[in-house]
Amino acid sequence: MKISRKQILWVGLSSLVWWCGGVQVSAQPSSPQASPQATDGLQVLVTYHSLSGHTAEMAKSVKRGAESIPGTAVLLKTVGQVTADELFGSDAVIVGSPVYWSNMSGEVKAFFDRWQFEFGVYPEWKMRNRVGAAFTTGGQISSGKEVTMLTILAA
Repeated sequence: MKISRKQILWVGLSSLVWWCGGVQVSAQPSSPQASPQATDGLQVLVTYHSLSGHTAEMAKSVKRGAESIPGTAVLLKTVGQVTADELFGSDAVIVGSPVYWSNMSGEVKAFFDRWQFEFGVYPEWKMRNRVGAAFTTGGQISSGKEVTMLTILAA
């Protein structure tokens, strides 16, 4: 049975999101010249919103974990900086958000809203067959982190 790169990425990203909660992810440093447009491998976009810096730190760990998959180029940007070309050029999109009132931040919600109006995702379904993942940070034990991740994945 042959395993495809997308299957490896899916397992790796799923494991990565699970591990980011409490374990530091170790990875080989990537070359400074590596960019999502410069490789023939998998393109991963890690995007997030962070005011306090906690979600930004987790995003950096997610990036290091994704880079540990050979042949993977990872682009790390805040949700407000992502362009349509970067979004559509990615094989996987990982979105991170702090939890505000048991939901994603307004900036992350605006990012998803831009998909239609600015990026024109629908009706062509330009994000079809892409891997998606989510990570969240929250200050309380029952702040709604799980619900927020499900909301991001549903978007």
